[in-house]
Amino acid sequence: MGLQLSTEQRAVTSVSVTENYKTLTLQNTEYSVTIPEKTQQLFFHIRTLDFDLEYAFTSGGPYRKVPAGATREITKVFLEGKVLYLRCADAAGKVVDYEFWT
Repeated sequence: MGLQLSTEQRAVTSVSVTENYKTLTLQNTEYSVTIPEKTQQLFFHIRTLDFDLEYAFTSGGPYRKVPAGATREITKVFLEGKVLYLRCADAAGKVVDYEFWT
């Protein structure tokens, strides 16, 4: 009897994370963020806990809501040449933090 070791090899995927923020200076105004090529995951939220964030992948909507205090996570996607459109309908000067994983 001897000790047997697994020789299984696993693929290691290189990941690059881009972190940044966008200030939504004016209320109910659309702001754009370019999504890097080959993005596989993205995360974003509004810093304050008192207002909803709205986002879309086409200018002018349709918009989807991220409830106050929540983070929107979009995974298992491969986005090429896309733009993320953000707005806060309820207040000006709000900051959105975002991460793109490529």
